Amino acid sequence: MHEKYDWYYIMPDTTYVNPFELMRFVNHVNWNRPVAVGYRDDEDTTRCSLHAGILLSNPAMQLLMQ
Repeated sequence: MHEKYDWYYIMPDTTYVNPFELMRFVNHVNWNRPVAVGYRDDEDTTRCSLHAGILLSNPAMQLLMQ
C-alpha cells in the first residue's frame, strides 16, 4: 500500500466509474479523517457492497490495515 495517496477506490473489474464525477465528489470530502463511502446492499448490515465500489480515505485504509 502506498501511503502518499489521499484516496483508495476498491472495485471489481465489472464496475463502471465516471472518473470526473468521482473527482468532483472527493474534492468536497475531507480525506484527513477516516472516511468510507459505499453502497449498502441490505438495511440490516453495516457493510458496503463491493459491486458499487468502496471509496476509502488514507486514514480509513490505515485503520483497516492495522
